[in-house]
Amino acid sequence: MTALENSRDPDPNNNKTIYSAVVLAVIGPIFFLLQPIYAGALADTLGFNAQEIGWLIGAEISGTAIASVSAFFCIRRLNWRAVVLFGLAAQAICNLASCFVTGYLELLMLRLVTAVLGMGPIYIVAVAMLSATERTGRNFSLVVFGQMTLAIAGMAIVPQFIPDYGLAALFVPVAVIGILACGVARYIPQQAAVRLEQSIPDYARENSAPAIGVLWIQGFWYLGIAGVWTFIERIGVGQGIPAIDVSGALAIGMAVGLAGAISSGYLIERFGRLLPFTVGMVFQVVAIALLFEGRGYTGFLLVICLYNVMWNISIPPIFELMAAADGQGRFAVILPTAQAVALLVGAIMGGILVHDYGLMAVLVSGILFTTVALLLFAGISIRLDRSV
Repeated sequence: MTALENSRDPDPNNNKTIYSAVVLAVIGPIFFLLQPIYAGALADTLGFNAQEIGWLIGAEISGTAIASVSAFFCIRRLNWRAVVLFGLAAQAICNLASCFVTGYLELLMLRLVTAVLGMGPIYIVAVAMLSATERTGRNFSLVVFGQMTLAIAGMAIVPQFIPDYGLAALFVPVAVIGILACGVARYIPQQAAVRLEQSIPDYARENSAPAIGVLWIQGFWYLGIAGVWTFIERIGVGQGIPAIDVSGALAIGMAVGLAGAISSGYLIERFGRLLPFTVGMVFQVVAIALLFEGRGYTGFLLVICLYNVMWNISIPPIFELMAAADGQGRFAVILPTAQAVALLVGAIMGGILVHDYGLMAVLVSGILFTTVALLLFAGISIRLDRSV
């Protein structure tokens, strides 16, 4: 029998299936990962103002959220391989078409369609596949590492071609990457992969409360992240560091953060999900607190590196917790929506706080939301472990 035929009885822990899902999970949120250069290209190439760029990026995020919420109701009934192939084809067509659209409203609608039909379904199926695996934390650690590597490479390479090729320098490579990714589709199961029954805690089998709680954890955490990360550049400049040096520190911090991404999976398998998440969140709070006072370029760089490492360490444990909490196998696909909504609301709320109380206000809110997320995580994780 061929690999395609064998996929009728899907094994979520098959290595080829896992690595295929990792590839898709890295590709899916690519425009969010490259958002800074995407926004800059929209301004420099098409002359869009800040408000127009905000709505365009919001359309990308909203499209993924729409696909995510839709998947909640039908993810277990869909042919996953067909969804992936359709999504890869749709994103390729829409991204190539975006190269020839210059009107604002037309591009806005096209980017929304790209997310709803293309990038969103690709990412959601990948999340569902990886959430059904036994080594969820390790597998999502690979995803975070791949996403950060792609973001760093994209930010280093793509801006060099934007002056000559405009937005095509971004849209065409993404379309090509999607087309090449069709090669892994043969390892995507047709039927929905499900987590082994014995690996689901009793508390989560017929109870959606723990899975909903994980969504709140994701939401609170990214409310804090959004405020801090949106204004981190302004905070550095406000401490007397030149803007170009702040940007360099942020880039270095992202690269150093890869250490957190790749080590998180090992830490989860060695110590369980609670300890790595606790360490990551506590030291995020420490890093945020250190930003209250100016420490010069070197101090700022070290704080940014610490924050990025701990941020990346904390991502896989949330997916690991959702895999245990999601006894119905449906809520994991909403995690991207919880993150997207929190990022949007957090950025808006951060702007209001900065306007009314100054930059330090987003640091206070970042500490509070991070602490709330940690306490919720600890409570749900301990309750699930006791019910195994």
